[in-house]
Amino acid sequence: MLENARAKLAAKRCDLIVANNVGEANAGFAVDTNHVQLVDAEEEVDVPPAPKSEVAHRILDKIVSMLGPEAGTDDAGGRVRELGGEAPAKTRAIAAKRAKAKPRRRN
Repeated sequence: MLENARAKLAAKRCDLIVANNVGEANAGFAVDTNHVQLVDAEEEVDVPPAPKSEVAHRILDKIVSMLGPEAGTDDAGGRVRELGGEAPAKTRAIAAKRAKAKPRRRN
């Protein structure tokens, strides 16, 4: 699976591939948990089996970390505060910045 993910990363010229073994028990479709590998040009990160919402947070955290140091900060340049013991809320900072942007007009 990882060899295939690395080949796909190069062939598609992507920055990140999220690979999962759909044949693995308690992972993939029709279950509430997943187990994935995050593959980029520099590393492979195992995201252990967890609820899909937690796996999604880990994927988003990886993407934000790839965007650079300012992606996970608030407007004052400080670290975004974590809420309720959840996964780091780096993606909330991006959403907040986008919410402040001028909305697009729809025809």
